[in-house]
Amino acid sequence: MKFLSFKSIVATGAFSVAGLGLIGMGTHATFSVDPSADQVISTGTLAVVASSPSDPSCLTSAAMCDNITLTSSSNNGSSFTTGPEELVLTNVGTLPAFYTTLGITDALAPNSLASESYLCLTDSNNNVLYNGLFSGASSLSFHDSIPVSAAAGNQLIDYVTVYAGSGSSQCGAVTTPYHTGVTGSNPSALSLTNPAMGQSIDPTFSFTFTA
Repeated sequence: MKFLSFKSIVATGAFSVAGLGLIGMGTHATFSVDPSADQVISTGTLAVVASSPSDPSCLTSAAMCDNITLTSSSNNGSSFTTGPEELVLTNVGTLPAFYTTLGITDALAPNSLASESYLCLTDSNNNVLYNGLFSGASSLSFHDSIPVSAAAGNQLIDYVTVYAGSGSSQCGAVTTPYHTGVTGSNPSALSLTNPAMGQSIDPTFSFTFTA
């Protein structure tokens, strides 16, 4: 925004009176001023990129990745645990980014593995965001802010673990959102049944930010 700028015209000089015939007719000069204001309005940028130590092509925010791939886990038994897989979300825009929604979808058809496995999701402060059946997690709501300045902490980190039976996670038995997780097993998580054996799940985690 620019400040108001003012211009003025100063009249100089003298008027001469020639003869008595001009007396009473009057003489005058006009002064003028032209104030002006100029304002530039623009919008900032909302930009958040993802990275993870699990994805060699997106190890840091410098790779500017929109999508990352986490480590696959195969040949699991009736009790298993994956991860925790680290998801790093970095604000690389010029506006603070508000983390509003985490959507969780499965690319495969619903099956017994999805309905018997558990999902543990925590943040970098070890707060439990979700700890329950994988099939019960579809959309989680948040209102966390990622600042613009790296000095202020311009990253948000989530940790994801899928487990069953006696498999350990960073959530343990804690299921209340924003309570501190305690690493260990969850008594509520039972071992997989026979129908779940040989099946697969393919979760996708989609993050929504607003400015």
